[in-house]
Amino acid sequence: MAGLLRFVPKVVSQMEGSGGFCLLMPYPAGPKEDFPQEVFPSKETTEDRTLVVTCMQLLSDRQRKGVGRAMVERLKSWAGEEGWEAIEATAYQDLPLVYEVTGNAGRNWWEGLGFHVRESLEEEAMKGYGDFLQTLETQAREKGMDPQEVTQKFIMRWEAV
Repeated sequence: MAGLLRFVPKVVSQMEGSGGFCLLMPYPAGPKEDFPQEVFPSKETTEDRTLVVTCMQLLSDRQRKGVGRAMVERLKSWAGEEGWEAIEATAYQDLPLVYEVTGNAGRNWWEGLGFHVRESLEEEAMKGYGDFLQTLETQAREKGMDPQEVTQKFIMRWEAV
């Protein structure tokens, strides 16, 4: 195995108790213990035909070798074949500390795969850690970015043609 890419229908990710649905994390980031016993909507009754990437991880020796890109391209292909209309994923600024802590691919990476910013939000949780925030601001300055933008979270979206 080179890595994993977890995704669910958006309607499932928004259900109470889903917690964002990263199975590798405890609630509230991951699902509540009893979440698997919920009744999930069928594909046929789901109006919003959007999939949400909830977790993507690569083995360290597979990073920066095109494996993540290949997994997302395959998901896009499969989603189109199966009648899904869009895929969404969360991204943050392209800063080393963000990669290290969240494991999330950055905004630029998703844009390189044909995704666009659907929504930009302030990630309040990032503001609560002084040293963390200072390091992010320093990294942003070093990359020529506005340090005020380091706490942004982006909802990235790809739409099937």
